[in-house]
Amino acid sequence: MKKTLATIIYFTLSLTLISIGYTISFFSDTETSTNNLLGITTLSSDNLLINEVMYDPTQNDNFNEWIELYNPTDKPVDVDGWRIVDNEEEDLIEGDDVNGNGTTIIPPHGYAIITDSNTHVYDNFIIPENAIKLRVEDNSIGNDLGNENDKIILKNATGVIVDAIEWGSDYTDVPGSPISDVDEGHSIARYTNVDTNDTLADFYDETDPTPGSENIV
Repeated sequence: MKKTLATIIYFTLSLTLISIGYTISFFSDTETSTNNLLGITTLSSDNLLINEVMYDPTQNDNFNEWIELYNPTDKPVDVDGWRIVDNEEEDLIEGDDVNGNGTTIIPPHGYAIITDSNTHVYDNFIIPENAIKLRVEDNSIGNDLGNENDKIILKNATGVIVDAIEWGSDYTDVPGSPISDVDEGHSIARYTNVDTNDTLADFYDETDPTPGSENIV
C-alpha cells in the first residue's frame, strides 16, 4: 500500500513539473506566438530593403526615375559593388559625388536614393540632405523602368539577392505577387515596417511620393 501511494505521489509530482515547464515555455514565447497568430511581420534585422520606387514620373522618364533604399538594421550597410537588376539589364550602384558626397554607406535606419548618372531628380523632387545619394553607372536605371510592368532586384557585392519587387507582371524570380501599375506621378511605396516578400502585400500606391524619407503609410 505504501509503495502504491508513493508511486501515485511521484506520478502526480512529475505531471505537475511537466505542466509547470510547459507553461513557462509557452509564456516565454508569448510575443512570438501572438505575432504569428495575428499575422504580424516585422522587418528582417539583416536586410536592406527596396522601400519606394518612382518609375513613371510626370517629368521626362529618362532623367527622373528613382529607387529608394531603406536600412532597417542597427548597423551601417555599404552598398559598394551592389547591383540593381530590372527585367532586361543589370547596373552597378556607385556613390553620387555630384549630388552627394560620393559615399555608398547607408547609416542605420537611413535612406538612400538611386538615380541614373545624368539625373534631374534633385531639380524636380525634394530630397532630404541626410539621404544618401547613389547612382547607377550609366544613363538609365536598368533598361529604363517600365511604366506598365517591371521588376527590381537588389543584389549585394557577391551576387546574393537581398530584396526583389515587381509591378504589373508576375516574374518567376520575384517571390509573391505584383502590385498593379500606378498612375503617372505616383510611386509604389512600402508600408512602414512590413516585409513579407510579397510586393502586393508590402506596397501601396503613393500619390505623394517621399523620396529619401519615411513613407506616409
